[in-house]
Amino acid sequence: MRTKQTLLVLFLTVFSFVSLMASGQKDEENMSDELVQISWHQIGNPQELLPEVMVEVNKYLAEKIGAELDITVHGWGDYTTKMQTMHAAGEPFDLAFTAPWANPFVPTASKGAYYPLDDLLKEYGKDILAKLPADYWKASTIDGKINAIINLQIMSNQRGVAVLKTYADKYNFDPAKMTSNQELFDFFEKIKKNEPDVIPYFSNKEGIYPDLTDEKSKYWDAILGENAEYIGVRMNDKSRTVINTIITDEYKQNIKSVRDMLDTGYIPSDFATLNLDEEVKGKDYAAFVMTRIKPGVEGENRVRYGKDTIVFGFHKPYVSTDSVQSTMTAIGINSKHPEKAMELYNLVYSDPYLYNLLVFGIEGVHYTLGADGYVTQNSEKAYGLPAWQFGNQFNAYLMPGQDVDVWDQTIALDKAAELSPILGFVFDPTPVRNEIAACSAIFEEYKSTVFYADDLDKMLDEFNTTLVNSGVDKIIAETQKQIDAWAK
Repeated sequence: MRTKQTLLVLFLTVFSFVSLMASGQKDEENMSDELVQISWHQIGNPQELLPEVMVEVNKYLAEKIGAELDITVHGWGDYTTKMQTMHAAGEPFDLAFTAPWANPFVPTASKGAYYPLDDLLKEYGKDILAKLPADYWKASTIDGKINAIINLQIMSNQRGVAVLKTYADKYNFDPAKMTSNQELFDFFEKIKKNEPDVIPYFSNKEGIYPDLTDEKSKYWDAILGENAEYIGVRMNDKSRTVINTIITDEYKQNIKSVRDMLDTGYIPSDFATLNLDEEVKGKDYAAFVMTRIKPGVEGENRVRYGKDTIVFGFHKPYVSTDSVQSTMTAIGINSKHPEKAMELYNLVYSDPYLYNLLVFGIEGVHYTLGADGYVTQNSEKAYGLPAWQFGNQFNAYLMPGQDVDVWDQTIALDKAAELSPILGFVFDPTPVRNEIAACSAIFEEYKSTVFYADDLDKMLDEFNTTLVNSGVDKIIAETQKQIDAWAK
């Protein structure tokens, strides 16, 4: 009898334990089912350690907003093709990176691929609206609707030169006291005469112009992008007149400046074919081009090239539609959870812990954070995604070489920058798509050869005539028509 009682008690105990285990598993399954699944497509180098980071991310998101995030990172060369295929197939996704240069924003948004965000921002993106200057939203607006969230980072653009501090000190060259570019050329001449193993200046064909002009305010907003700078609107032109930049005095002066440097040996004769990073790292230059100046760039140069530099700009910093659009995130038109996607992005935008977890990984595993706020990455557990893809870069921990107040400096620079008179204008290339393709190919062909022409005036006339014959005037007329309609 006692044996039967003992067995009965044992049976009931085991049954209760199994029931509790099953109940617990069911609760976990129900909790997982209740979490809203959000997908996010990004560009970059695929990260082997991303899954272990996402475990921590999703623990945090489950507690904060009841969501679970799945990030897919597509390679730099694959991203646009992959996303365009998804758009064409109507494949649902929640969040995706978009910019003029990847998963191209304007043509994609114009086809209705993205979810209108105006109402979602008001309801679920209040922190985003509070942090981003109102003028910037014009750049992501298509047909009167906001189509992408603008990532908050440096918005202004300024090109210029980095001078190695060693040579600047040795030859008493102070860029802050420059009154004309002739003083820079005088510095190059001293380098050439006194430093036979040093090359005075390096630039590639993408960054050589329109930097070298004494008219610092007469820079243009290149409406079609930096690789098609044959039309534009001057930054100081409130009439918003579209011009053919190739026939301007500024453009001709820029070309002459480069030709003079070639003739005097200040730059390598084959500069147009060389790579900036490879040259600066591997050879001894006294100065080199900076295609985008920003606070902390001297520290970045120190880390990147192992050299102390003094950096200065040749024109005023400006904000254009293209510079604002350079990093954005959109919600797919077929997203099953657009509200939760916006809520998640709003959290990334406003929560430094979540932001840095996504960017740098798990503290103590993928990096250590010093008392001074600087990150030291763990080379044995390498992880890192582009910081500018995650909403608000001003949430980021500091990297070696950056100033302690780098984000305050960046915000101040953006506020002081000149706003393009067509900031927010988004050009629809459809009516002149063929002409743009032809003229852009011509621009790519001539923009280097003009530096080596025996007769510059003749070459510039040929350059312009070829553009005209290929439809540049039609492009200008269509652009002007759209700007005038937009400005009303």
